[in-house]
Amino acid sequence: MGGGAGRGVGVRFARHADRITARFFDAEAFNGGFSDFAVLETEDLGAYYFLVEALRDTPLISDGHLVLGEVVIGVRDGFQEYEHTHSPATAPA
Repeated sequence: MGGGAGRGVGVRFARHADRITARFFDAEAFNGGFSDFAVLETEDLGAYYFLVEALRDTPLISDGHLVLGEVVIGVRDGFQEYEHTHSPATAPA
């Protein structure tokens, strides 16, 4: 993430690298609604929130070069964890 409108973006990701993993994908050839997307993984929703707020302060977003569109949040294997935690053998009485 070089200069211009993207300046400061890499620094902001680096500040959170110990708590957030970021992967970036190009989707232009596969989707008409957006050209790129990122997958951010964390166990610390506070760190995620602070990263997004810090990114909003960069010219890349504040000047409209990048739009944060749809945000989808999920839990890896959440259903299995729920079932394991709430099975009759482990459910609270």
